[in-house]
Amino acid sequence: MRKNSIRLMMNECSHNRKICLLHHDLSHPTETEPEYLVFVPENYEPRYAYPLLIWFHHAGSDEEQLERIMPFVSARNYLAIAPRGMAMRWDDGSVGYGWPQNPQGLGYAQYVVATALEKVAAKYHFSPRRIFVAGFADGGSMAVRLALTSPAQFAGAATLGGPIPTWGRPFVWLRSQRQLSFLFMLGAQSVVFSPVEACRALRLFYEAGLSVVLRQYPCGDQIHHAMLADLNRWIMGEITGRRPFLADGDSPAKFLQDRSGTSRADGGFLSDRRFYSG
Repeated sequence: MRKNSIRLMMNECSHNRKICLLHHDLSHPTETEPEYLVFVPENYEPRYAYPLLIWFHHAGSDEEQLERIMPFVSARNYLAIAPRGMAMRWDDGSVGYGWPQNPQGLGYAQYVVATALEKVAAKYHFSPRRIFVAGFADGGSMAVRLALTSPAQFAGAATLGGPIPTWGRPFVWLRSQRQLSFLFMLGAQSVVFSPVEACRALRLFYEAGLSVVLRQYPCGDQIHHAMLADLNRWIMGEITGRRPFLADGDSPAKFLQDRSGTSRADGGFLSDRRFYSG
């Protein structure tokens, strides 16, 4: 992993821009070979079956976001993959990559993840029963949707500020989906995934009998560094069965205000200047 200088600051995203998809011909996948980045943990041990984290970047970023977030998740615990999203153009003329919340976007996510898993499995050792998906903003929404669509493939899914997708029939595989665990993280001042919307999503998942923990942080539509630390705690808790957030006496049905890091001079946010302005 390249030694990037990581400054803890991430500005609000522009979430009201209209987008259109650029051409993707999935009937000829070899013509559009997907791009993805692999994170190899420090002191990689080939004989150990690592947990695998699949990370979905937000709209306007790309797969290189993985190497900025992993030092705050864990440099040692996981093998990780970050696929590049679909090519998109916004109404202001700018072009980037993202994860549209529609059947075409889901189909592309399934294709790029399957391609990456096949190639990574040929070179690195990970446990097929410990695959977790997570992402930021629309990437988080896609992570949750992918887990709901293919519940036998994943152990759990986490969204950092991404609304919970409800289009189509999200609970069609309900019996298998109850084997999954979910982590919803959002900012207290979030507009994209507001506390009110998070409460609705929490109620929907509980009524479906799914396991979900929701945590709230002192920020808006941003990645707070404590979210990434909690992502690590949550995954390791799922693997060991210790469930750290519930061990403290917290109820998964309530908001949990995590104020760790707010005393830092930089405010505790991650920077991604290539997309965010201000």
